[in-house]
Amino acid sequence: MTCAKCGVPVSDGAAFCASCGTATRDPTAVTLGIAIARTEDPLLVAVREGLASYYVIEKELGRGGMAVVYKGKEKGLEREVAIKVLPPEMALQGGTADRFRREARLAASLEHQNIIPVYRVGEEKNLIYMAMKFVRGRSLDAILEDQGALPVPVVVRILAAAASGLAHAHEHNVVHRDIKGANILIELDGRPLVADFGIARAMTENSLTASGMVIGTPNFMSPEQCGGSKVGPQSDQYSLGILGFQMLTGQLPFEADSIMGIIQHHYMTPPPDIRTVRDGVPEELLAILYKALEKKPENRYQTTQEMADYLDAVPLP
Repeated sequence: MTCAKCGVPVSDGAAFCASCGTATRDPTAVTLGIAIARTEDPLLVAVREGLASYYVIEKELGRGGMAVVYKGKEKGLEREVAIKVLPPEMALQGGTADRFRREARLAASLEHQNIIPVYRVGEEKNLIYMAMKFVRGRSLDAILEDQGALPVPVVVRILAAAASGLAHAHEHNVVHRDIKGANILIELDGRPLVADFGIARAMTENSLTASGMVIGTPNFMSPEQCGGSKVGPQSDQYSLGILGFQMLTGQLPFEADSIMGIIQHHYMTPPPDIRTVRDGVPEELLAILYKALEKKPENRYQTTQEMADYLDAVPLP
């Protein structure tokens, strides 16, 4: 065998030419191609197999602290669905399965045009799941991140719709407890939908959410929620007030370097004056937001439907 570059004879088995250093290749050598199979996520495979009787699972949409959400299509009806699944390993953790079943039960009990509908709740092959409407649109927090402060009519429409949906939940003794931009979805036609009742609580239940537990998103939590007290509809009203402030100004009313600093603001600090950063906000809307942001629950609206009615009456240009 000779070197392909310089023509000097090369010893059999040599990897390089001794004269010019060019790498050699044995024409009799055989190149082996090894195919490495891509393995799918084991949970995705398990969900596809476990729910095959009802759904065709397409892909994963996202993961939270407790569950994984998949996009699928319901067989027979051919409608798109979002399926929230509790992984088997999570079901083994104390209280997690009960909490997921409770969320599914509460969410399925609510039927309102501004609440994401739940189609089915079930358990198949160690998988606890619930199938919901698949929403084509975006979350409010993603919109705020892209656009900042929103036009006043848009703010009023979103707040009124969310308050209407929450009023329905409250009338059925369900408190959401985690109202924030991430849990308000805006459909392509502009309709707001309240989502994720993951830490919701029936007002008649105490066993799974004992007093003293602080659960929620600190920037949007009411003072009573920060203190681990039992919360009612007025807590969701406060969170809506925070969200309204954020939509009008592009920023949160209370921020700090630590969670404890934020909680202290909720307890002690009056909300800033929106008029210092935003002109043209109707006085009626400001009055609604500041009433919702009262530190004491009894100083907020007696019912959330009352808050929704006032929002519907805000005069707009």
